[in-house]
Amino acid sequence: MNDKPATRESAGRWYAGTSGPGWYAPGPGERVRRHIGGEEGLRGTTIRFFWDYGCEMPLWGEHGNLPADPEWLARELGLSPALVADLVGWAESQELQPTVEGAQEDRLFRRIQDQLAEGLTVVRDS
Repeated sequence: MNDKPATRESAGRWYAGTSGPGWYAPGPGERVRRHIGGEEGLRGTTIRFFWDYGCEMPLWGEHGNLPADPEWLARELGLSPALVADLVGWAESQELQPTVEGAQEDRLFRRIQDQLAEGLTVVRDS
């Protein structure tokens, strides 16, 4: 429960005293924040690698599926465009015919490990 009194400022921006995603409109003179894939940037240091139905990119961050945007993935994770294309292709093939862990998934996981930006970790998840 929030014991703080509501003010004109807090009522429009916060819900139950907790900041976070949700309905927000910038006030007069405030800039609109640019979001990519629902996030301004990567949050956390652990990336999970797994496929799920409907995901275009089999990489997951703290707040869900990461965007399949090659520029974003290069900037935030350090992944090459070739690896991004291979990850998207693998996810598409899984959508058509899901397989159990195999050699292709092992190779992709090792490539992610090799390219991932310093300070980030990738784990397999299922």
